[in-house]
Amino acid sequence: MSNYLTEEEGPLFNKLDWSSKKGEIEKQLVNEIDSMDGDQLLNSSTTDLTNYYIHKYSVEVPKLRQDEIDVDSSEKKIDVSNNPRYGIPNHSQPYHVQGLSIHVEVPFSGEATAFHIRPSTYTSPPPQGLTWVQENYLFRSLEQISPERR
Repeated sequence: MSNYLTEEEGPLFNKLDWSSKKGEIEKQLVNEIDSMDGDQLLNSSTTDLTNYYIHKYSVEVPKLRQDEIDVDSSEKKIDVSNNPRYGIPNHSQPYHVQGLSIHVEVPFSGEATAFHIRPSTYTSPPPQGLTWVQENYLFRSLEQISPERR
């Protein structure tokens, strides 16, 4: 399985449900076994075939490399022209307030698509904010308006 995703923004753990992902993997596995040459199947050891299919079709859960996390923050003007809490009458032009921008980079090993699989049971909504996964890095950008400007 691939550990590379093109840049995709959105909440984590919310694009695919686990049962659909599992069904997709099972279908690919069955199709590959069905298309295998009979002689090759009979002449291969069950241990070798098992190890091959486990390696190819397992989902490797990402492991965060916590000692390599990088966090950067800076003050920033944040556009609130489309935020109804501010009552901006003219939405055609930006309206900026002072805030804080935080950018977090989390390196990981494992399969990047796992960050998009929704668990079969959950009790809270997925993490919000600008989040994307690219080349074994999980990125998260957050903006918060300064308390005196709320």
